Amino acid sequence: MSTIFHTDRKWVAGVCYIGFLVLTLMVAAFVFFLVMNLWVDKDAKFIRIYGGIVWIYGWSYLYYRWVKHCTTWLI
Repeated sequence: MSTIFHTDRKWVAGVCYIGFLVLTLMVAAFVFFLVMNLWVDKDAKFIRIYGGIVWIYGWSYLYYRWVKHCTTWLI
């Protein structure tokens, strides 16, 4: 039985990978900037810039690891 997580169709895998990556990054960015606006001083530019880069990269990497582990898209 073929599911969307184990598909031979490259276009389905590509659309799902890009779509879920964008969704993951949107949620991660929303949470990061919500935390930054509520609990971090407005003058802390270093934390805002580099924290944002690390946060977004971290979520991208975790998503990549999940896709590699749970799907057959990136074999």
